Amino acid sequence: MGAEVIKVEPPAGDKTRSLGGMGTSFFPLFNRGNAAWCSILRAPEDRATMDRLLASADVFLENFRDGQLDKQGLGPEELPPQHPH
Repeated sequence: MGAEVIKVEPPAGDKTRSLGGMGTSFFPLFNRGNAAWCSILRAPEDRATMDRLLASADVFLENFRDGQLDKQGLGPEELPPQHPH
């Protein structure tokens, strides 16, 4: 639909990349056209990159475990003041 999607993955990459058998097509099917960025959000340089991405983003979606973004300072309490758009 014309959106640029940047998927943030853990340093080891998305676990679905290595699925075999019936799951082989899962990753390419659901991530077609996405750019991937592997990150450790606790690292200052990775956090700076994330802040630059958020500064230009129209939408931010996540599916981390509950509380993970809060631990990284990217929870619903912290993001709106930093990135009000």
